[in-house]
This record gives sequence, C-alpha cells and structure tokens, in this order.
Amino acid sequence: MKTTKLILTLSITFYLILPNAFAQDYITWGLPEGAAARLGKGEITGNIAFSPDSTRLAVASSIGIWIYDTRVGEEKELDLFTGPTEDVEALAFSPDGSMLASGSRDSTIRLWDVVTGDQISMFEGQDEDITALAFSSDGNILASGNLSWFERKATVKLWNIQTKELIKTLLGHTNRISSVTFSPDGKTLASGSGDRTVRLWDIHTGTHKSTLEGHNRFISSVVYSPDGKTLTTVSSYDIVLQWDTNTGKSDTTLFKRIGNIDSLLYTPDGTTIVVPDLHKVKLLDLETGKRKAILTGHKDSITSLAISPDGNTLATADEKHIIMLWDLQTKKHRTTITGHTSRVTCLTYSPDGKTIASGSWFGQGYLWNSHTGQHKATLKEQDRYITSIIYSPDGSTIASSSWDNIVRLWEGRTRVFQTHTRKWKTVLFEHTEEILSLVYSPDSNTIASGDKEGTICLWNAHTGDKNATLIGHTDAVNSIAFSPDGVTLASASEDETVRLWDVQSQELIASPGGHPGGAASVTFSSDGSIIGSVGNNRIQLWDVRTQKIKTEINTPQSRITCILFSPNGAIIVTSSQDGKIELWSAHSGEHITSLNGHNNWVSEVAFSPDGSTIASGGYEGIILLWKLR
Repeated sequence: MKTTKLILTLSITFYLILPNAFAQDYITWGLPEGAAARLGKGEITGNIAFSPDSTRLAVASSIGIWIYDTRVGEEKELDLFTGPTEDVEALAFSPDGSMLASGSRDSTIRLWDVVTGDQISMFEGQDEDITALAFSSDGNILASGNLSWFERKATVKLWNIQTKELIKTLLGHTNRISSVTFSPDGKTLASGSGDRTVRLWDIHTGTHKSTLEGHNRFISSVVYSPDGKTLTTVSSYDIVLQWDTNTGKSDTTLFKRIGNIDSLLYTPDGTTIVVPDLHKVKLLDLETGKRKAILTGHKDSITSLAISPDGNTLATADEKHIIMLWDLQTKKHRTTITGHTSRVTCLTYSPDGKTIASGSWFGQGYLWNSHTGQHKATLKEQDRYITSIIYSPDGSTIASSSWDNIVRLWEGRTRVFQTHTRKWKTVLFEHTEEILSLVYSPDSNTIASGDKEGTICLWNAHTGDKNATLIGHTDAVNSIAFSPDGVTLASASEDETVRLWDVQSQELIASPGGHPGGAASVTFSSDGSIIGSVGNNRIQLWDVRTQKIKTEINTPQSRITCILFSPNGAIIVTSSQDGKIELWSAHSGEHITSLNGHNNWVSEVAFSPDGSTIASGGYEGIILLWKLR
C-alpha cells in the first residue's frame, strides 16, 4: 500500500513557572533540523557561572548552554550554545572571559568563543562523564573531574589549553568528582569527591600533596577564600568545614546538618560567605560568623549559586529550575529567569485542542495555550512525579495521578490568569501502590486507573466513588485504554500481557497478546477495530473481533514508551527511551518517517483532536509540537 507522504514542521511549547519578562526571540536559536521554533529551555543539569566581566551568566542545560545578559535593566537571553549530545553538567569561564568550557555526559569537553558562540575545540575520546571544570588563574590549564561508570573509577585530569593535550591524570579518588578548584596562586588544585575526601594536588608535578578527611557524606563543593588561606568544603546533609591551607587542619565548623547544601561561595572581597539553607540564602560575616542577611524568594531547595566577580550580583537556581538574580548591595531580589523545566512525564490535549496539559517529574501540572505557548494555569498539589494527566471527553475536568497513590480531579474549563494556581476539587483514594496509568471513558462517566501492583480501579467520575476493582495482572499496569464505544477496557502490564475487560460485568474477556520484557502501552484505533500494543522494541496490531495479530513490527528503537493512533486511524505514532518518534502506516505497518528533536527519553505523545499536530514530551524538559500537513 502506498505510504502517506508527510511534510513536517516543528514548533515547541514549554513550562513557564513564573511570569517571564524576557524577550521571546530565542525560540529560533539552535534548533534541530526541521524545527521552526523553540520556547522551552530544557532542564538545568549542572552549574551556573558568571563571566569575568560580570555581565553574562551561563546556565548548563539538557539542550545546551544558555547565555544571559545580567546587566541591570538589560536582562535577556543572548545565545544558546548547542553541540553536546547529552546533559551539560559543568561550566567554567576562562580568566580573560574569552572562552567558556563545558563538560557533558557525552564524555566531551568543549571550548566556546564567548563573543561568537562558535565552538573552538573539543576534547573527546574519554568514555567518562565530565562532572566538574576549572581554569587555572593564568588560563593555561583546564582541570576536569571525570567519572567512568563502566570502569567504576573517578579521575582528575589536567589539560593544556594551547595544545589541547592531556598533561596529567590524577588518581586517588574512588567516587564521583563533584568539584575542582585552583588556589588563587595557581600552585594547588583541590578536588572534592563522593568518597568523602578532599585531595590537594601540586599543579606543576601532578603529585598528591595531602588528603583532607572529616566529612561523613558526599562532598558537594570545595571553595578557596580569595586570599587562599582558607579552604571551605561542603558535604550535603552533613557539615561545612573550613581548613587552614598551611596546616591542612580543620579549624572551623560553620554548619551542621542544616539541609541539602550543594554549593557555597565567598564574596570577592572575602568578607562574606554565601550559603544556601533549603529555599533561603544566608549571608554570613566571615570574621564573626554572624548573619548579615537572609534572601528569601525561592519556594524550593536551592541547588546552585554564582556570584559576579564585581560582587554586585548573586544568581541562585533551585530544584524546580527557577533562577533568581539578587542585588548584593541592597540584598533585594532583582529579576527572575524562567523557562527551564524538569522532566515532562505526561501530556494531553483538551478536547477542543486549545490547551495542552502536562505533568512533570517534581509533581507540578501545567496548562498551556497550544497555539501561543502561553502558560494558563498551574496544577500544584502533588509533591511527587505525575504519572498521568488527562481531560474528560467533555472538557469539564482534568484528572491527574502521581506516585503518592492518589487520583486528583481539577476544574478543566475555568479561565484563569497566568500566575493562577489551581487546587484540586476531588481526590480518589484506594490504591496502595503508585498509580501508573489513567483514562476516562468516552462518556466522561468513568475513570479507570492502574497501579504498580497490578490493580485496576473503576471510579464514578462525578461522585468519586469506586465502582469496581479488576484483578488479574500480576505486575505493574503501565497503560489502559477504553474502546471508542466504552464497552471494553484494554490494559498493558509489566507481567508481559495485554488484557481485555468487559466494563459492564468487570470480567476478563481475553488476553490476546504478549510482550516479553513487559507491555508498555496499549491503544485502540478510532473505529475500535484494532488494538495496538508495544513492548521493548515490538509493535503488535490486533484484530479486536478475532483477537489475532494483523501486523507485527520489530523496530530499531530502544524500549518503546508509547503507541497512539491518529484520529483518522491512518497513522501510528510511537515514542521511545532513545528520544525518537516514529510514524508508521496503520494499514501496512510500513515506516513513514522519523521525528528527531528530543535528546532524551520521550515519555508520551498526543495527537491534537483535528489530527494536525503531534505533541511530544521529553525528559530534557521540553514539549515539541510537530505540525502535519
């Protein structure tokens, strides 16, 4: 059969957690091939860093490196450096500000021209995650922290910036290198590790000078004081210690067990130490240890800090990917950078196609205008991973499920302002395990939910009462789907089976197929005649009437996460853990095309009601809209 030819264009929508006053022209920067726009900025995956002239902030993300202008009154996006194929975890500006070094999980170190945004060079071939970077004070040496998962070893490496050659590999750490920093005189390198030690290295000889021990947990940050006399080390959920660099002894304990401290900084004048305390930032006098000020504004734990070299601006980033800029002279919040997001875990279109609802790794749901990308509302009540989010067919209600074993029902139609946060109106309690799948019946009267234990519950969508429990699966129910007439419910489970249930009698009708390694997703065609199911890299299409296989496709994708029929039944869309989206002919099983834009796990795909657009959500924190015409 002749395969349908498709012309694809791409646009992208995203999460806006707070109002964003920045310009929106960045949506066309650094796009993958075939893309028309980008509005999402991806997940913050590593550290943030100021340029030496204090005017630029670099942010490591899952889709590249974002450069922001941080001058007062001039705040805006300046550039996006793309090239790394996996999450950027480490950043460092050269002392003269001309270069930016980035380290990625793809085992590469890249040098960028800060003015042009061009990649200058790349160090590769290491087979190691790059976890930390630092330039020497003269700019001639780059130190990198490296972690080899395959060989289960951690190393520190010194690179010659001029020749791009490896100078020395420093061995001794036995766990992830979290931080590397040069002493102000450039003679010593300090490295902190998950092995709970700090090691000091002689830069000229590459020899190990001493080991500082005193922490009981993973060391997250190592910082020299501006005069080089003190080394401060931070251990998450443990303590902050100060060490005399001459004696190698710890003479001060600044904090004990105050929370998850990931970073700590000195102000450039050496008078103040800046430390995050959960969602607050404390400024402490270095001489007296007394508090100078507390900066409040974040609602979630702060994960990264950066101080501009002129000492005027502090940048803070939290676990929900909000970046705030603070004036250190007035101790007041200056502006907020938004658009960076956590993983997209699920998404769906409203019945009228005007809204996209999406769920995230950190438990927030978002409603977006599907045409403009504007944030319409936030569904904030869950504290854990949202596994499913769906609209009732009549559009009046949104249902969401999460790892807290609860189904929540939200108002689906009320018009709200951009900053509005909606509260759930009903909760459904019954599951004792994490809810993994959720679906409405076509008449909006019934909700079906499946959990990690293998239980399926049927609920009255109006009263919240449980109608029935379907027992039969012996492992997690990954996906459930109603037939278009609402008579049959299909379920796909980690127990490798696909099952069909009579909704009225709650009896098992058939178990037509199987997927070795687990069935990940199941769906009905629009006319209800075909069931599509996937598991690992296999697609199975079943005749509902005979329960026999019509078509079976073995795909080159890694484990498939989702399968979906187009509204007209002509196309099948699959997504996978390797970031690929594939289109197939529903009639012949012939491959039509691939959509390549995500660089990480694609959690879910959805068709707009008119079939003109495919939405896909990825673990790098963006939603892509693919236009079919």
